[in-house]
Amino acid sequence: MNPGLLHDRESDVIDLRQLWVALGRRKAVILATTVLAVIAALVITTVATPVYEAVTTLLVKDPRVAGERMFLDTGTSAVARNQVQNSVEMLRSRQVALRAAERLGYSFSATDSAFAMFHSSISVQPVPNTETIRVIVRRPSPEEAAAIANSVAESFIELSREWNRGEVSAAREFIEEQLAVAEAQLQEAERALQEYRLQNGIVSPTEETRAILTLIMELEERYLEAERAREEARARGATAEANRYTTTLSTLRQQIQEAEARLASLPEKETTLAALTRERDVLEQVYLMLRERLEEVRIAEAMRTPEVAVIDPAVPPRAPVSPRPTLNLVLGTFLGLFLGIGIALGLEFLDSTIRSPDEAEALLGLPVLGRIPVIHSRTNGG
Repeated sequence: MNPGLLHDRESDVIDLRQLWVALGRRKAVILATTVLAVIAALVITTVATPVYEAVTTLLVKDPRVAGERMFLDTGTSAVARNQVQNSVEMLRSRQVALRAAERLGYSFSATDSAFAMFHSSISVQPVPNTETIRVIVRRPSPEEAAAIANSVAESFIELSREWNRGEVSAAREFIEEQLAVAEAQLQEAERALQEYRLQNGIVSPTEETRAILTLIMELEERYLEAERAREEARARGATAEANRYTTTLSTLRQQIQEAEARLASLPEKETTLAALTRERDVLEQVYLMLRERLEEVRIAEAMRTPEVAVIDPAVPPRAPVSPRPTLNLVLGTFLGLFLGIGIALGLEFLDSTIRSPDEAEALLGLPVLGRIPVIHSRTNGG
């Protein structure tokens, strides 16, 4: 071990001057290591495949401000409650990636390793405190990176439109089915009422019968409204309000029973005619309500728009994000320099050569009594 680099026994510090001298003796090692590291960085930078990054920015729109909310009350869906995060997860899905690949002409399946590489090149990042999302794609080709980023955005909007319209379409199909049933029931009720009138020679119910029928229908409508209000109060946890509606329902039920008893006390023909008329009127109201609802759903389906829009499409990047020549050279230089210094210090610590009287005194702990100078031999004729 080189005694020149030993710790001072009294101060327990390293002599920086001797350390600097030692590094100077090994400057060739430090320089060679640094040069080799820079060359290695240049080689890695040259042979590495360039990677280009393209970014598409999307805006997630709140569906509650869409025009269809004026006509169709679909409630607060999961997408509305956490719109941005749900959109991020859907953008990361394999389904969106497969649709994007198909749009670009790739023939992948979800289990292909090529598709796994394609999918892994796509990343999605929500922008904090905003309603925007960035779709980031890294590929060896700048044109391919931009095309994939835009295709992912377009595929997601397309699928989002299908999913959104699918919800409304399902409601429309259900209402159409119920409307067909209600129409058939209404036609049957009208036929039965008409036959009864012809058979018994009765054109219409008396004023008393009509008044009782009108009262029963009004009471039943109020009963249904109070029942819905009670369920809403229970859902909110408003127990006192729900109890008040329960009392109201009990009163309405009693009034309906009294009105039905009055209706039953009428002559048999009047009672039967009233029952048929009431059934026809109820079915007519149901039919008209379903037809109105169907028109609302059709309007909503026609004007349904995607909840995500592209606000900044990707363009082919001019420069790659990897490798970075300047950064690699700087890192290579510093790495080579530190590695060279480490090697130089290691060689110095392993070197046992005594180069000066001071080093001899430091190593042996004894004073120097004399010195033998280096005598150079004279040349011939000197």
